[in-house]
Amino acid sequence: AMRVLRNGNFDEYFGFTFHMIETRVEGGLVKSGNNRFCFAFHGGQRGSTGLAVGIDFRTTVDWIAEKTSCPVVVDPDRESALRFLLANEDVDVVLSDDGLQHYRLHRDIEVVVIDGQRLFGNGFCLPAGPLREPVSRLCQADFLVVNGAPSERLQALATATVMELRATFLVNLSSGEKRPFAGAPFKMGAKVQAIAALGNPDRFYQLLQQLPYPIEQFSFPDHHVFTEKDFAQRGVNAQQPVVMTEKDAVKCRQFAGANLWYLAVEVQLAKQFRDGSTARIDALAK
Repeated sequence: AMRVLRNGNFDEYFGFTFHMIETRVEGGLVKSGNNRFCFAFHGGQRGSTGLAVGIDFRTTVDWIAEKTSCPVVVDPDRESALRFLLANEDVDVVLSDDGLQHYRLHRDIEVVVIDGQRLFGNGFCLPAGPLREPVSRLCQADFLVVNGAPSERLQALATATVMELRATFLVNLSSGEKRPFAGAPFKMGAKVQAIAALGNPDRFYQLLQQLPYPIEQFSFPDHHVFTEKDFAQRGVNAQQPVVMTEKDAVKCRQFAGANLWYLAVEVQLAKQFRDGSTARIDALAK
């Protein structure tokens, strides 16, 4: 039986997917079937000759497939993506990206990821606030995961578990060289140029503050499609190290210099969530 989980965060995707695959290898996730996992990835525009997506989106999709070894389906209609998976892949579990409100899509489990720093903003729904649905909607979800320690204690998050990111390595995008994040991976006297195109880059910048170097921040709009001109126009020094998230760095492969590195992180999911989600999927598979 194929099970659909609703979710909306890249790091959570990877952590949850790797956890499921690891559990499967130990024989505890799905009782029968080939036990393959797949992302139903939303995006792009459907045309008469098929699905057309921008180069940035194709790069992101390729990166997800490479990181997870999972097939990835891109379709602006998530139901179409799901039907395609059922027709063409031996899939047990489908993770669908951001879109909790896509109610036409069947779901067996809902996982809501909340930014630990911003939480619920002013608590109002669009357009008065940042929320798509009221906070009361959380009580209907199966699992709540807070990305980073919550900035305040809220009753709505009483059952939530916390997801943390631990920086592990700095990886050179051109050569693949890996340097441990701990200590001093660059020469003393270096200045780290942190470049991010994230909705909330502060957590990334805070991770880099652990390095013994001054950090210069260069923020771009979320999902920005990087070009070589971006770096020059913002005054990025080609002689000093540039550090990006892996999600952003893969967009720069075509023009990356020897000074471009990405921060490799390890997703740490609370045992409460890992055990609970595994048990839930196990029960659904019976």
